[in-house]
Amino acid sequence: MDEHSSPTGFPDLNALLGFGLLHANYFPADMTGPRARPDYTDPNSNITYVTLAAPELPLLVPFKMLGVPKQLLDLVRPALKLLVDLGTLGIPLDNVEGMTLGPRLPDGRRSLVLVSDNNFAASQFTQFLLFALD
Repeated sequence: MDEHSSPTGFPDLNALLGFGLLHANYFPADMTGPRARPDYTDPNSNITYVTLAAPELPLLVPFKMLGVPKQLLDLVRPALKLLVDLGTLGIPLDNVEGMTLGPRLPDGRRSLVLVSDNNFAASQFTQFLLFALD
């Protein structure tokens, strides 16, 4: 296992649970409510892409459903914190489909790199995003 692998498998499990528990049930979705964050409006098609914030971390939903006390879930939640909230960047985002931990920065923090490609489409763009993790 290299330094970029997750020894716990939590990210993969969280993604899998997200597809099953959250992505399968978007409706009713209030596109102007507090969970909705408009990300980008494509000038060619006038389509606005909106991110709906998850009401709960997918990894914790089964535990909530089983009746695990909120106090216990609150103890675990910080270890599973969100690293980057892409909806708050204020820049157009497109098709982010790659992510890796990058090298350590000169100040000792880890870097996080996200990448999107244009899928050979004129309406999309290639993008690299670099973040410093605290």
